[in-house]
Amino acid sequence: MFVSGVICNFIVAKTVARISFVWFMVIGTALTSVASLLFAFIDADVTYWAFGFPAACLSVVGADFVFATGTLFAAKVALPHEQSLAGALFQTMTQLGTSFGLTVSTIVFDRVIVQRSAALGVTVDSTGVGAPRPAQLDSYYAAEWSNFAFGALAALVSIIVFRNVGIVGHEDDTVSEKTARNSEEVKEEKRIETA
Repeated sequence: MFVSGVICNFIVAKTVARISFVWFMVIGTALTSVASLLFAFIDADVTYWAFGFPAACLSVVGADFVFATGTLFAAKVALPHEQSLAGALFQTMTQLGTSFGLTVSTIVFDRVIVQRSAALGVTVDSTGVGAPRPAQLDSYYAAEWSNFAFGALAALVSIIVFRNVGIVGHEDDTVSEKTARNSEEVKEEKRIETA
């Protein structure tokens, strides 16, 4: 996973000035979604290299696409004196989104393991200890399907929300004029405060 992460960050660094931001976000969320799909279709009796390894690599590459370009985007859209705030906001939203997704997939897992175990005639406690193997596999599959749905939704939201962003680092006239105007306003405010 380390190797795929390094390769992905190198690719992002070399291509971010040439490819629209929306493509990075859609590709990243789609790859993460496909990784969850591979885990949802995994066969427990097949070798790790058939499903697990490709899914783990795609998950890392997808996340690196999203985080590398997302952090860069947050830094580029903020004014110079607001970049740390933009980065903090990006990281906070990432943590909140991750916590929400993990909570939902855990709820799905817990529900399925209890229901499937009961259907097989086994009563499990709140931790799921003692659940039969088919119930455990079904609950993992259900959790991965929910992760796939989150990834697909994220790709769709990326298309809708970021469709007009363009290439990160390339400023059109309106953005550069706005930034210049805001920089001049900040300088003027500082001059007035010191006077």
